[in-house]
Amino acid sequence: MSITIKFILSVILIKLFNDIVNKKSKQEKNEVPLKYYIMKCVFILYLIVVLDVVGFPSLWEWKMMMSLSQPIFNPHINLIPFKEMGIEDALNIVLFMPFGFFLPTLWKRYHKFWMTASFGLAFSLTIELSQLFSRSRVTDIDDLIMNGLGTVLGFMIFYIIRKKNYHTDEKEENNLFVKVEPFVCIIIVIICNFLF
Repeated sequence: MSITIKFILSVILIKLFNDIVNKKSKQEKNEVPLKYYIMKCVFILYLIVVLDVVGFPSLWEWKMMMSLSQPIFNPHINLIPFKEMGIEDALNIVLFMPFGFFLPTLWKRYHKFWMTASFGLAFSLTIELSQLFSRSRVTDIDDLIMNGLGTVLGFMIFYIIRKKNYHTDEKEENNLFVKVEPFVCIIIVIICNFLF
């Protein structure tokens, strides 16, 4: 039930933000294909699931920790690469492959390898740093490496089958919202995940 609430709230907030930016920019309306919106909704759902799987901290968890007089900041850090290899590393690769696939599929500016790889690493770093504020998670350099590798493999899959693009057209790429939309999606999903 919680994932459903996060998903609905995230989609509504992203749509609201999109409408506000488009009104202010007064750009001509280009019809965006339905398949683009469907793919974006799948991307948002994917982000919500990722944050649930990786143990992103939540307000509920913080309240519980404070009621038990436990600190919110719980630094468990592993900075030694490949200290303990396991199935989790392969799962991290698989977990981030959709990220590397969705970005260039939805937004043309991520057709550049370095843009997608950088964004994937930044998102992974955000997750790892957030785990400093979770009671049972470890901030691990291996996760960062494997998530980055997963993003790269997802991008490679996109590159191989890139004939099916769901992104908006060239005119839409100049729209302010389209430029910041991936960041807005992630920030809104993070906020909804934290609050619910």
